[in-house]
Amino acid sequence: MTPKDVPVPAQGLVIRRAELEEVEAVLESVLNLAKASATAAHWSRAAFYPYLATDEAGGDLQAKAMFLACANPFASAAEAASGDHPIAKVDGVVGFAAFSAIMTVGAGESTLENMAVAIPWQRQGIGRRLLAAGILWCRAHAARSVFLEVRETNQVAVSLYNRTGFSVVGRRPGYYRNPLEAALQMQKSLDCVVLGR
Repeated sequence: MTPKDVPVPAQGLVIRRAELEEVEAVLESVLNLAKASATAAHWSRAAFYPYLATDEAGGDLQAKAMFLACANPFASAAEAASGDHPIAKVDGVVGFAAFSAIMTVGAGESTLENMAVAIPWQRQGIGRRLLAAGILWCRAHAARSVFLEVRETNQVAVSLYNRTGFSVVGRRPGYYRNPLEAALQMQKSLDCVVLGR
């Protein structure tokens, strides 16, 4: 392995929302991660566009967001905290999670649509951190629950989702292709804060 291939500890990562201005670089990194993953959905390039940050118009009933795990092995924690170093450079994307939310007062729902972490970076808490960022975003978009589908045989992911509060609520036979496999439907209820007048 070259120094470039050696991952830094997961605490050296920045989890942030993907921005529209970096669309081409983000899409290239995310497409490569999804293709390399045996479990991520292999979306087309165009399918990723709606998940990049835009100024959301008021009154929209649906929103989408993508969160990135970005690494730069040459940045220190102090530089990352100060914002003086480009630790979140797009070429350092080692994971992503795409979420959608349907916003209805008191009954909003959200979905984890797609997620992948590069193999050398797995089992370092990155998936959990991407989920946490996405769940905060879901709460901010009035979601009362988050749903997802996961391959039935992907026990690593199922275990992660169980540890983060998801539970199995259904099963979809033949949901995945290549190979043909059932999906487990999972749900996490979100605590909602109701503000008085």
